[in-house]
Amino acid sequence: MQFRYLLFFILSFNILETQAQHSVFVNSQNSRSRGMSQTGITNVNPYGFNNNPAHLALLHKKGADLQYRSYFLVDQLHYGSISAYYKTSQKDGFGASIQYDGSTDLNDLLIGFSYGRKLSGSSIVGLGLHYLNQHLPEHGNSWAVIPEIGIQSMLFSKLIIATVIKNPIPMQSHKLKSFPSVFKVGLMYEISPQLNILTEAHKINQFPITGHFGLEYRPNHDLFIRAGFRNNGQYSFGLGYILKNKINLDASMEVHPVLGISPGIGIHFNSM
Repeated sequence: MQFRYLLFFILSFNILETQAQHSVFVNSQNSRSRGMSQTGITNVNPYGFNNNPAHLALLHKKGADLQYRSYFLVDQLHYGSISAYYKTSQKDGFGASIQYDGSTDLNDLLIGFSYGRKLSGSSIVGLGLHYLNQHLPEHGNSWAVIPEIGIQSMLFSKLIIATVIKNPIPMQSHKLKSFPSVFKVGLMYEISPQLNILTEAHKINQFPITGHFGLEYRPNHDLFIRAGFRNNGQYSFGLGYILKNKINLDASMEVHPVLGISPGIGIHFNSM
């Protein structure tokens, strides 16, 4: 038991240093984004609305999404989620998700509801409200309600800009613990119909800004090849495949220079 606690302490310290603490609502959590070093807020990717709730405005149909990620191949240290969305009109859509991150002794549970709507022109906006429960060894549970806003706009035909703000005024739990604020801004440029490049800057409270860079290449209609890196030495790559336009399969591999690899997989179902 002491070894387990020591392992979790070491992992938590390193995760904190790499800005993945509170990762259940800080980082991009679908495999498509993780394959591009978590550049998720500008992807025209409705089933990734946990990255940017504004993407719900771009829905064409209803669907559901399952995600799983292993942290550094450590047993019982993982992330899992289930999400569903529904298009309510030509201009808006709703989404709901349940996300779990961590281990039996150290974990986050995030339950969220999101709404996205088209504005005039090519701009969209989204709002989210999330219940976050965090369990820490020897301290029990801390919880808070976390607000979120996302905005995305097409500057011109091939350039998209987006920003996401989570917990803009740091919320405190019922135990007076403060959860961090998260600020993200990003760009996506379409070099060609087959190739997109993405870049983002993330800022979390007192931590330094991190730069995230990714690309997605689509050699044919069904196949996606992805790669990315961060300015802190981490990098990633991933693959995606479409089955009969109803099922999307995504796989990712994130590489930390010290802690090793974190593989992930995602399955998305359209038109349930």
